[in-house]
Amino acid sequence: MGEGADELWIARDGVAPIVLTRRDDTSSDIAHEVRITGVELRHRWSAPWDDDTPVASVTRVADGIASSFPLVEASATTDGDDALVRFSAPVLHEGLNRQAFLLTLSSVLKAAQLLTVVRTRRAEELRDWKGFEDAAEQQRRERQRLVDGLARAGPDQATQPLAPVGPTGPRAWSPTHQIASRAQAWVEPDPSSAVAGVVDPGIPVEVLERRGEWCRIRCSNDWSAWVDGRLVTPS
Repeated sequence: MGEGADELWIARDGVAPIVLTRRDDTSSDIAHEVRITGVELRHRWSAPWDDDTPVASVTRVADGIASSFPLVEASATTDGDDALVRFSAPVLHEGLNRQAFLLTLSSVLKAAQLLTVVRTRRAEELRDWKGFEDAAEQQRRERQRLVDGLARAGPDQATQPLAPVGPTGPRAWSPTHQIASRAQAWVEPDPSSAVAGVVDPGIPVEVLERRGEWCRIRCSNDWSAWVDGRLVTPS
């Protein structure tokens, strides 16, 4: 714990401090900063479905988190390659008691904790998306290998029908549709749910379920998610 004329710092080793700053005779400010390294910004906040810069994406998420807690505000600044996310809330001196102070402090800390949860979830989503991309690329290479093999075989063999290429396993994949244009996918039929990935146009899919304008699809690697059903057309 440290303090100056207008600041009180509460900190533990390895943890960013909680800072109580005196604004004036009537109010103070409780603040807590979260550092996001440049490595994390590049690898977790530059997803294919992000339209903003990494820092802008962090700022948007932090603002959304802060809006869930009374009086809490969020801001993000850069520090070299890193981003610093600051959650803060005012404390009014008039009528202040221990419970009111602790509630404000708890709101600031819970906002920071929720950001940590979001960071972990983004890492999981990007790992799943990378697996989907790798599987799709493997399938593309396999199809290209078959096409190249037919081209080398000559016209007689090239005219022979091919057995459908699909994944092995207990569940048979039966593509019925394809993606008309680049489609974002979600874990649930709700745009506020976790993002599952992005499906490129022309990808063959199997429609498993429909709910209103939502459509749950399955790709050849058994990956499934919900997309806008208007972007799914019969193949």
